[in-house]
Amino acid sequence: MARIVTYFAITSLFAITVGAKKFYGKKLDPNGPFQHIVSARPHEDPLFLASSLPAVWDWRNVDGVDYTSANLAQHAPGPGYCGACYAFATTSHLNDRFNIARGNAKPTTRLSVQVLITCGASAPAGCHGGDPSASLKFIHEYGLPDETCHTYQAESGVCNAYAVCQDCMTGYEPTCWARKHFPLFRVKEYGQIQPNGDLFDTDTVRKQGVIDDMIVRMKAEVWKRGPIICQLACPDPANGNTDPWHDRGYVDNYTPFFNDEGENYKPFILHDTNFTCKTGNWDTCVDHDVVVTGWGEEHGKPYWLVRNSWGTWWGEGGWFRIVMGLNNLGIESGCNFGVPEMKDFHTDAEGFTHFPLGRPADFADRFATPKVEVSKELKSESELYPPEKILDIIQM
Repeated sequence: MARIVTYFAITSLFAITVGAKKFYGKKLDPNGPFQHIVSARPHEDPLFLASSLPAVWDWRNVDGVDYTSANLAQHAPGPGYCGACYAFATTSHLNDRFNIARGNAKPTTRLSVQVLITCGASAPAGCHGGDPSASLKFIHEYGLPDETCHTYQAESGVCNAYAVCQDCMTGYEPTCWARKHFPLFRVKEYGQIQPNGDLFDTDTVRKQGVIDDMIVRMKAEVWKRGPIICQLACPDPANGNTDPWHDRGYVDNYTPFFNDEGENYKPFILHDTNFTCKTGNWDTCVDHDVVVTGWGEEHGKPYWLVRNSWGTWWGEGGWFRIVMGLNNLGIESGCNFGVPEMKDFHTDAEGFTHFPLGRPADFADRFATPKVEVSKELKSESELYPPEKILDIIQM
């Protein structure tokens, strides 16, 4: 029997059927991958290659400083599910990279996930999945406002000036309106880390060489410029989704500290020995995007340190470790990164940080046309800012 979950997007109903493949939100753009590279990448820099990578790295603790941003949860609020892991991974890795580039100066960075969902490359169906490389291309071309402009709503939404940045105040008519000015963040370059060879090579020595090369380039990018987005397969339960309330699959079930289905247990390094990619193309086997933030070793087993987007009740406070060097669940099959644009940041004589300026006009060609069908709840926003009002705002 189907469990029907209602959410408000371009369509009003999204059915999750027991027995069907789970949907997380990674969906490759058929025109991608996209990249805009203007400088030598860390693994291409002779001076960088002359240095040695550390045995352990964790951006949560670099000489006692935590450069990472707050953990988030794409699964809330309800009542429905938003397939936005691509947006969470893209913004989370950029939040950390802006923090690193700014020396962790306050206020720290937190980009708007919801604006990326509503106005980004996957619009007008941002909750139906997306591609990090297309999202980075969008942020390069348009920019992205701060989370305080529009907090996460877990719905696709309709892109207009109000959806980009808004403010509300009691006693005003209308109560909420689109802001004319706000901080705007961009990336100056973006690209991928892709295997230089065949991850399905039957020659195990050649195959391991491809994985080892990926590891060096992944580590180099993480260490030099910050966390990266990597794809991952989250297998369904061995017997299918026949009981999603008690068994949701190898990765989903990893809740050592807040286990709903029994006693808590000791955390461990994820190492799935059952899942295989049967298509011969990892891009078709992965369904999730996560953020690789560092690496380490435990009892002789090397691992990647990874941030997820399922809340702090999941995993190790929202994080997990997965075995390194085996391309387990596709973790070494493809990654993305963006490089923060810092040219419009400056600190004045009083020590106040000034951020790049954004306006609704920056997003005008992303605004939805009247032909787009929206639910009744979303129409209330459209009615609040009909086209003639939005035009007035973006011309200011």
